[in-house]
Amino acid sequence: MVETGEVKGLLVCILSLSTLLTGVMTFQAVLAVATDAPLDLYTETRRWYGYVTPYVGEGLNAPADAYAADEDVTLYALLNWDGHPLQGHVLVFEVRDPRGDLVLNETATTNETGVATVSFGISAVCPEPFGKWWCLAEAEVEEAWINDTLMFDVGWIVELLNVVPYGYRGGRWQPVTQFRKGEHVGFMVTLRNIALTPRNVTIYISVYDVCDFPVGSTFLETVMPAGEWCAPMEAEILITCLEIPRWALTGSATGHVSAYTALPSECGVPYCPEIVVTFDIVTAHEVTVTEITPSATEAYPTWVRPLEINVTVKNTGDFTETFTVTAYYGDATDTAPIGAQNVGDLAPGAGTTITFTWNLTGAPPCRYRFIKNSSDPQWPGYYIPYNLSVNVSSSVLGQDDWYDGAVTVRLPGDASGDGWATGTDLAILGRAWYKFYPDPRYDWRADWSGDGQCTGGDLGILARNWYQSAQPA
Repeated sequence: MVETGEVKGLLVCILSLSTLLTGVMTFQAVLAVATDAPLDLYTETRRWYGYVTPYVGEGLNAPADAYAADEDVTLYALLNWDGHPLQGHVLVFEVRDPRGDLVLNETATTNETGVATVSFGISAVCPEPFGKWWCLAEAEVEEAWINDTLMFDVGWIVELLNVVPYGYRGGRWQPVTQFRKGEHVGFMVTLRNIALTPRNVTIYISVYDVCDFPVGSTFLETVMPAGEWCAPMEAEILITCLEIPRWALTGSATGHVSAYTALPSECGVPYCPEIVVTFDIVTAHEVTVTEITPSATEAYPTWVRPLEINVTVKNTGDFTETFTVTAYYGDATDTAPIGAQNVGDLAPGAGTTITFTWNLTGAPPCRYRFIKNSSDPQWPGYYIPYNLSVNVSSSVLGQDDWYDGAVTVRLPGDASGDGWATGTDLAILGRAWYKFYPDPRYDWRADWSGDGQCTGGDLGILARNWYQSAQPA
């Protein structure tokens, strides 16, 4: 921003290009006396690609919105005298490119509305068109020279700055260089918007294998927020919904990332050149546990029926696999096995469900976190459930642990869930007395034997645990 001087209530400033040092334009401020003839230099409101901007450089030395390469520019200069437009005055227009080279020096005469115009084009093939362009309009009124300047950016309105392949590893998306067949590949895309207005952007991604066979494509429609003068907006967007098919050839693959104004099928055009990144498609031995589901999430160790744990596995690798699946339950301090089963000759892409029978007899009740503050929303407390985990192992796969699901094993006799076996639980049993499943009055919480009925057997279990409490967490 240049200095301005105030003369008889009017801010006036003459800027002239003085030096060009190492590609940087410097300007000298000169105060001029002109009391009634302000000059305002501004641009048209329309910008590529069909956008209308309010930022046209109106006001003294105000910047205008960005232009794209190969776009035409029209400069308007409004000359007023005592609040009235001046017609028939000759104005001088000067335009310099980002290197400081003079690209336009013309005169134009104001019309009946006091406006003079010149137009020029920004060639994408001229030397270094990208950067900040400087424009000047100047006029002589009452033997005093007055002027106004504006600057605008020229470049890719929305530009792809960087693209990095991302994969899901360790429970999060992170940069990777190798992907297995059947795995989802993601791309972290960094964009920049040099416009002073938001821009609609469609990011299109195409992936090709080592023989340039297309293996998948996806797109994302978004809006790039507006930037500020000398502070373009930059944003990172993670796109993750592209799966590598199993028929894709292994080797070096490429991802082609483009930014469009809209989908090409909807007459969209590119904002900038595409970015091409490479990564490897590899073969692998891999088995994935997709789900661990217990037949009940709450149980008692006195149940006569076992709990069933269903484990679903899928061969997500490229080879037929034989392996062992072992299920565990435990807390933060210890784990215990539920059982182990073998799976043989599981083909690539195939899945199967294994059912483990968990005999709860001997399983200690979960620890209980007692809360003394009755105003606490979780008062009087809660059980810390056992976590379920599965280990998949073979000589080829190695060892891999998977965690999913939880089961709360309550203290026998604690129907209320307060960590104690007391009269409150006896009352719950009384309301369900001699009710059998699926009678709606049957209450599983008081069926401590797990036989589907609330009877004397459950009363005996309550009596044996009378006024006992769960182990505190």
